[in-house]
Amino acid sequence: MPRITDLFEAHAKNLALLSSNGYHHAGFCVPEYQRPYDWSAENIRRLFFDCLHGFNRLKNEPSSNVFSFLGTLILVKGQRTDEPDFKGESLTIVDGQQRLTTLALLCCALFEELTIRKDALELGDSRECTWVMEESQYQLQLLRGFAVGRQLLVGDTIFPFPRVVRSEDTRGNSIRSTEYKSPIAQFLDEFARYTLSDSTEVKFEPKIRLGINSPIGKRNTEKLLENFSTLRKLVRTLSDESFYEDTECDFVPSKHFDSRGFMSILPKFDSIYGEEHSNQSQRSKGINKIINNSNFSVIHRLLLFSSYITSHVVLTCVETNDESGAFDIFDSLNTTGEPLTAIETLKPLVVKYESKKGQFEKSPSCDSFDEISAHIDGQNKDTEKKQQATKETIITFASYLEGYKLSKELGHQRNYLKGRYDLAIKSSGAGQANAASDFVQAIADTAHFRRYYWKNKNLEELGRFHSGEVLQEVQLCVNYISDMNTSLALPIVLRYWSKNLKIKGDVDFIEVLKAITAFLALRRGATGITAGIDAEFRSIMLQPDESYTRRLGLCAGFDHSNPLISAEKLKIGLRDFLTDGKTRYSFADKASWVDKVIKNPLAKQSKPLSRFLILAAADGSSSCDNNPGLWVREGVKESGDNLTLRFDDWAGDRYATLEHIAPEKASDGSWGDVYDDGVVVDQIGNLTLLPKSENSSISNKGWHKKRLFYRALAARTLEEQRILINEAKREDIDIPESTIKILEEQSRLPILDTLTSIDKWSAKLIRKRSRNIAELAWDRLWPWLE
Repeated sequence: MPRITDLFEAHAKNLALLSSNGYHHAGFCVPEYQRPYDWSAENIRRLFFDCLHGFNRLKNEPSSNVFSFLGTLILVKGQRTDEPDFKGESLTIVDGQQRLTTLALLCCALFEELTIRKDALELGDSRECTWVMEESQYQLQLLRGFAVGRQLLVGDTIFPFPRVVRSEDTRGNSIRSTEYKSPIAQFLDEFARYTLSDSTEVKFEPKIRLGINSPIGKRNTEKLLENFSTLRKLVRTLSDESFYEDTECDFVPSKHFDSRGFMSILPKFDSIYGEEHSNQSQRSKGINKIINNSNFSVIHRLLLFSSYITSHVVLTCVETNDESGAFDIFDSLNTTGEPLTAIETLKPLVVKYESKKGQFEKSPSCDSFDEISAHIDGQNKDTEKKQQATKETIITFASYLEGYKLSKELGHQRNYLKGRYDLAIKSSGAGQANAASDFVQAIADTAHFRRYYWKNKNLEELGRFHSGEVLQEVQLCVNYISDMNTSLALPIVLRYWSKNLKIKGDVDFIEVLKAITAFLALRRGATGITAGIDAEFRSIMLQPDESYTRRLGLCAGFDHSNPLISAEKLKIGLRDFLTDGKTRYSFADKASWVDKVIKNPLAKQSKPLSRFLILAAADGSSSCDNNPGLWVREGVKESGDNLTLRFDDWAGDRYATLEHIAPEKASDGSWGDVYDDGVVVDQIGNLTLLPKSENSSISNKGWHKKRLFYRALAARTLEEQRILINEAKREDIDIPESTIKILEEQSRLPILDTLTSIDKWSAKLIRKRSRNIAELAWDRLWPWLE
């Protein structure tokens, strides 16, 4: 009877081990039945940021605790019979080829960037220079070793081979016995030549020669090169602090590189600096000479990250001699369901702590877990959805607690909750008796808040927290933030929320919610895009320090020790973010904001933002008699007919569709000079709102027919409306029954009044309307920040 160990072996291996020891002469072969390498840019970024999250943890944790586990590699051992001249071992990849290939490309990108940085340095004779050179050579060797294997031939001759090939490739022990057909094998073969070349050219220019004549081969080649380009860009931005603004990772300032975690992954440091740097204090002095040398700042970070990739990125390698057994293992690993969520793995720690104090079932933490289950498990019966909802809840919680930028990576989330709960326990023992239970309750509050205020289709449920007169405002703001997909606003608003708002009062909460809504609209209106806004939302939560003054310190603190700043102070901070001139997106006043908005092609950039600004502009406004196409608010009496900045109009049918007035592409000659400038057609002045119905029959009509359509929908009497609808039908304009029903229920669409008296549509009019809409929107939204 065979032993279990004869069936398969499983070991956790970092990239350095995968290119040394038993794998020193091993090549990985992707079998014919496996799909081509086709990971998306999102997959690539996910892997990169999973690694970067682990790397960033070295700031606070010893390297022995920090690893990035990237899944399982299932391999079948055995020599390929069609490669008689290949002297290395061939391992068939049953599962994991996408990750393995991506890691090989990442090592190539790091090798190239490190080579470029090293060769560009002007080095002297100092020990810092010696260290940089030796550490670079050592890391280059490890990076190359993962992408390129080596066969030791007669007389100590070394012949390289691509570490990853496909079944159509033939590895050998000479150029004559080698043939590479797949894009990945050709790429790594080119990389091997690049690393061994004596040329002064330091940039790697892969030339994939074969397989590009067929459509499939061309597509596979382009995908490989595209993914390598993505990894190149990610590697080159490691030291660019601005790159991190719109990512889920924080930038680690170099001043933290003297921590134990970072210091311990520099294998050549001790051999260069010797015995006098044996203790941490002396080591810090040595590393600070490097940190404070501006010539070394970029290459130092690159060396640290490269070292982390080769030493702390880990794959579980499962090896078997039997391919059918490998498939059994693959099936079992992929049919056992979702792993435990990070909250489920936290619970045993909480149970253990509370049981020491008394009885878990009678503790506040037990009630908190019941609440968490009700708001996450109870709302997500599907296991995958439950896992996703849990991950998003913990991301909000980490920002709420301490402004921490947490990834969706399960291992990272588990470590975060465990580490912060341990700190809460210590605080409980140091005089803050409720810190541990408050920690768990804060997770429950986060789950509770997200259930009702984020992506909730039943917003009438918010009536349990808010009275009828303010419910419309709350529903509008919550729905707008959700539609803008701005989840990083949630921790800010959560700080002012309580499940007992109806008892405690919701004035501050509503002030903050409206302020965040206005901030989001004005900030996005100025940029059109999301650039930098996530970083600003995080800054609002983070504690100020001497390096980062644009922080408001709104986070609760892991022991809930941070006081809550007033709504007024928060609004002052938000106004400062918009107007302090410290970013290229800031503006000095209303006029400069309007100037930015009217230049943006908002229709392409954000449909929810465009709808919101139009509704804000139309709110309390009326058509301007002296300026056809424009609104005026001064002297206009507010009525149910012209109040549009309401939840009913945001979520209802009558203004649900954002419509280009002049079509996105010219339909006939009635649009004048609109298309002379490629941006004008997408500016907010060329947009209006129509009912949620099929209006395709009018979308590409000329201005004459469009105006008739708008007149029919804006008619003030039923008789006038009936006449205009019949006239529209005679003009071959089919007004859908669903739109007619909306008109019957709500009489008319007053937001279209400004369009009914315009004789000719033009670029000049669009620009005037854009300015008019922006100015009126500002007048409605800026007061929410004052």
